[in-house]
Amino acid sequence: MKKINGPENSSVIQTIKMLEHQSVVSKAPIWKVVAKYLKTPKRKRPSVNLMKLSKFAKEGAILLVPGRVLSMGTVPAHSFTIACDSSSLQTRTKLEKSKVKLISIATLVSSNPKGSNVKIIV
Repeated sequence: MKKINGPENSSVIQTIKMLEHQSVVSKAPIWKVVAKYLKTPKRKRPSVNLMKLSKFAKEGAILLVPGRVLSMGTVPAHSFTIACDSSSLQTRTKLEKSKVKLISIATLVSSNPKGSNVKIIV
């Protein structure tokens, strides 16, 4: 019996298919890179703390984490956007109190199909 590697979650599989399609349609290779990260098993996907994200966060920046966002660290005072596969409950409560917008990767692709000004944080 062959062991399954990669995602089994149907929403993640759907997101991967959408990313690969959008990469070809928009000629934006950034989405193919993100799809490659999401195809890996969940235990191998990046987990990024807010402390690391705050180093890269500038006013109006769009940061993409192809994994999980964790709550260690503080949130900067200025506004920016984080797109991620998943996040911890403490992270969501911290971000709700600040000016930071937390969205899904699929929402980011639909609002920014070319992937311009998006930084992938791993």
